[in-house]
Amino acid sequence: MKLLAVMVAVALAATVGCSSDEPPSAATFQDCFDHRPDADPAADKALTCCLDYIVAGERYACGITTADCINYLTDNLSQFDIDQPSTQSACEMYSDMRPEPAE
Repeated sequence: MKLLAVMVAVALAATVGCSSDEPPSAATFQDCFDHRPDADPAADKALTCCLDYIVAGERYACGITTADCINYLTDNLSQFDIDQPSTQSACEMYSDMRPEPAE
């Protein structure tokens, strides 16, 4: 049920969002994560940054697969910001929701 709520929230944010066609950007993934509302769960913050932001000039910086995402978050977030179960959850949702890469 929580997964459905997150997916609906992300879909609404994507359709309502900013009037600009350009997604928001952040210099680093940590910057993006730190600027999300404090009340948001860590997995939601990570998912939003992975899906909706250009990080360090790269769209979908969290990679393609769940494993790519886990490695990216491990390398780019403070170990105190997100625990392993939240990382796993965020990355599974990310790999399910991320558009297929262009070939």
